[in-house]
Amino acid sequence: LPSNETICTTTSNDFDKFNTYFNYLVVGNLLPQTIACTFGILAHRNIQQISYRTAPLVRRELDKQLSAMVLVQICYMCVILASQFVIYMIAVYGNIKDSIIQAQINLVYVVSLCLYYSHFAFPFYIYMIVSERFRRQFKYVAFKMHMGRWQADRVGPDIPTDSI
Repeated sequence: LPSNETICTTTSNDFDKFNTYFNYLVVGNLLPQTIACTFGILAHRNIQQISYRTAPLVRRELDKQLSAMVLVQICYMCVILASQFVIYMIAVYGNIKDSIIQAQINLVYVVSLCLYYSHFAFPFYIYMIVSERFRRQFKYVAFKMHMGRWQADRVGPDIPTDSI
């Protein structure tokens, strides 16, 4: 190594184990999936019990839309988190000697990492695709409220017409 090059790395094997098995596996993958699956099961039960309630039809449709949005989001999250974790373990602990295969795995890992970070923004797109009410509300807020701010105010003097 040249003397002017700085390298930042961990020197503790215990920290590496903690980071891999607790921080990455539990906090980054298992805990979010467990919480999401729990609420997904509750959402599915909610869909099945909608017909037994005496709620207005609009309310039932909103419940169905919300439950569908939650289920799609959970499925997406579980697929992305699980695949990203498997690719991470192969890339880090795969012990692959061939540099071409290692480069391909690193490329797949980078793509999976981008998909992993996309699951934080994905709920917005799920809601836009699945829920008609959310789309209507978004159009109203984006175009009617915010675009209306940029229009010039039409203020003029208040002249009574009968005095002229």
